[in-house]
Amino acid sequence: MSTIHVPDEVSRIFSLASTDSPSHARLANELVRLISPSASMSVSASHTTKKPSHGADSLVSNESLDQWLSAVWSCILCMLATKRVARVPAQKSLGFVQAVIKALSTKPVKLGEKFGVIDDQFFVNFLLEHLSQGAFAKQAHVRYRVCQMLFVLLNHVSEIDDDMHERLKILLIQRSRDKDTHVRIQASLALTRFQGPSDDIDEEIVSILVELMSADPSPEVRKALLWNIEVSSESLLPLLQRAADVDGGVRRMVYLKFAACLPDMMQIPREVRVALLDLGFRDRDPGVRKKCRAMVCDKWWKSREWDVLEFLREIDITSPSAVDTLTELLAANCVDVDFVSEKLWGEQISPEFVFFAFVYVKHLSEIQAEDKIHEILPSLSEMADTISKFNSMIKSPPSSESVPVIEFITTKLLQIVAHHDFSDEMGRRRITRVLTELMTCADLPTENLTHIIHIMQKMAVKESEVLLIVVDAVCDIDDSSDPSKFGENVSFAARNFLILQQMDSDLQRLLTAMQCLEIIRALFERIEKKFAIENMNLFLHTYESDNNDGKKVALQIIFDLVMVHGADVLEMDALVYVTKHSLELDELELVTLAVEGAAKLHIMKFLSDAETSLAQVAATAFMAVSVAYDGTDAPGVLPPNEIAAQIVEWTDNRRVVRNEDDKQTALQTASNASEVSSKEAMAEALPLRTGHAILAVELLEVMLKNPAILKDAVRMLNTLHVDCGFLDSDRRRICRLAEDVEPMLAVDSLSLKGLKR
Repeated sequence: MSTIHVPDEVSRIFSLASTDSPSHARLANELVRLISPSASMSVSASHTTKKPSHGADSLVSNESLDQWLSAVWSCILCMLATKRVARVPAQKSLGFVQAVIKALSTKPVKLGEKFGVIDDQFFVNFLLEHLSQGAFAKQAHVRYRVCQMLFVLLNHVSEIDDDMHERLKILLIQRSRDKDTHVRIQASLALTRFQGPSDDIDEEIVSILVELMSADPSPEVRKALLWNIEVSSESLLPLLQRAADVDGGVRRMVYLKFAACLPDMMQIPREVRVALLDLGFRDRDPGVRKKCRAMVCDKWWKSREWDVLEFLREIDITSPSAVDTLTELLAANCVDVDFVSEKLWGEQISPEFVFFAFVYVKHLSEIQAEDKIHEILPSLSEMADTISKFNSMIKSPPSSESVPVIEFITTKLLQIVAHHDFSDEMGRRRITRVLTELMTCADLPTENLTHIIHIMQKMAVKESEVLLIVVDAVCDIDDSSDPSKFGENVSFAARNFLILQQMDSDLQRLLTAMQCLEIIRALFERIEKKFAIENMNLFLHTYESDNNDGKKVALQIIFDLVMVHGADVLEMDALVYVTKHSLELDELELVTLAVEGAAKLHIMKFLSDAETSLAQVAATAFMAVSVAYDGTDAPGVLPPNEIAAQIVEWTDNRRVVRNEDDKQTALQTASNASEVSSKEAMAEALPLRTGHAILAVELLEVMLKNPAILKDAVRMLNTLHVDCGFLDSDRRRICRLAEDVEPMLAVDSLSLKGLKR
């Protein structure tokens, strides 16, 4: 017979528990029984002697308890020293501690003298008191284990005294900013246990958790906080912001969080749910889109017995994600389409219904189920009548509040018609007449012109038929703006009243010209290349003869056509003239448009023959914008620093691929170099005259002429790429001009440092 030594027995039990998870409950009961004074009784070495039973009626001395607690704490200290790589033993030891807590909660032990109870709360508070002293250990893995155990223990605390609560809270806040990522994860998890119940949230803790979730550099920390933070009015928007996190795992976790905590979308404010869908369905990560789709189809839709039109009323059908949301529901067979009836196409038509019809028809077209399209759509003549009715409402809206709804329905009806079957001859004639009337409506949104042209192209046999319809519409618009249309029988007073009601004649002609140009632009965006070439002179004439507003529209059309169809739609001389002429004008909006278009044409090599003159004029244009810019954010006008950034990016030769013409230019430059025998080798080795070299020279010359742009120009100079790709002549010229500019910056030390760099 031998006597059991409590510390040795406790050590033996912890050792077994770190290797055998299934026996945790049995070992925990053995550990609890060691608190009894009879643990020191003489037992056999094989431990086969019958052990005394203990329960709530067992009485324990203070000495026996102190010995047991000391032995248990020694074993836990050994566990705290475990490296992070020993994950399995540490996890099993943590699991055993939880098993001991559970055993004490079911079978508490009484003290012998004061009749206090040794239960799970007594044991947890004992560990919390001692663990708090190890949170500032020098070794990172010790701090990690301490915070890890604190997180586990705080899950079992029912109440804690105020001093301990405050001490642990401060400790965990400090450790949540630890330099070690793993420590921050465990500390942040433990800190989430101080948020309080949902009806009594600790706003101070929530604000700290929100700050950590938004600012911590580690995505693992952000994910841990995101999943464990309580959803409340204070944390809802920060949780939404994580849907735009740089890490894809964090973004996926956002949709898992909302699906788990808020399965009913009516629990979420409308603005938040719309933003959540916009970010989710437009995310670049397919995993994020998948989680967003699962949230909508598996949680939001199934949380209620939704009617699809009612569901659409609860999301913003004008948002970019609305189409994706409904498409995913249709693809998952969640929506029953048997509710569609003639009344919904007629007197009960609504924005939600036409939106549903458009998305459903588009979905059927993508999966090539055209037969189902004919089942849901009314005849082409009926569609024409509906569009005609809304065209009348656009001209004379019932109220100003109804205008956006009318325009939305009209747009969706046009998009639906584009998927219709045009085999009905009477329907084609009717829809053509209605579309022509709609095209001449001055209040029609510009985007609808593209839909109208698209429908006409699908119906027409030849492109020329569409062109004739557009020409007739433009002529009708031009005729309607002539004051002589009132006739000779109208009195002078009545004629003046009607003219004043229509606006001033000059302004009316300008608006008419703009409307005609928008129609022609919509046509040329969808028309074949040969028609663009044949009618380019029309836009050049408009650019030459019109005012600045007309020039802007014509210039946009010219740049768009060149970018879509290539530089051969317009003669190079004409393209260079229009570009240079626009850059030299005083109108800020026109200069901004010209700089953007010219730089894009440069990077696309459409203006490669005029590269030098382009960079020179671009620098001059930058000077004009910098001098004239008054600091206001006018529509369509970019500030000088943004224009500078665009010029620098789009004139960077590193972004342009060299072609044979570039090599030939370099070969001609090297023709007088007698020391190089092989001109072909020289063409490969000799640098070209880069756009940044030209910009640097021209900017420095402009700075000498106009000191008002010194600061902006120096900032732009520091963004240029200067390396061995410059010609020696350009490099010498830049250095010489910089020396001339330097005295002008004597009073501006910051700009002077920038110039020296």
